[in-house]
Amino acid sequence: MILHILNRSAFGSRVPDDMASALLPGDTVILIEDGVFTGMAPDYSRIETVRWHALREDAVSRGVAGRLPDDVHLVDVDGFIRLTAEATSTISWF
Repeated sequence: MILHILNRSAFGSRVPDDMASALLPGDTVILIEDGVFTGMAPDYSRIETVRWHALREDAVSRGVAGRLPDDVHLVDVDGFIRLTAEATSTISWF
């Protein structure tokens, strides 16, 4: 499983589109920093063959923690570390 780390919002950057074109079934995405806004964009979080997570601290600080879809799971820093340890490789999308 590849862990994709995204810190850009779909509402102001093409980086999430580039990431979406590279996703494979079974991959995992973690949304960090402004990337948490991408979780609210239906074109992205509805890619069902991918597991979606958002860093809780970033979602809370940006006021979107309660507005993310159910398929975007909030994780804390320890959860982020676990996802990184489980991944065979990581790709950072900045």
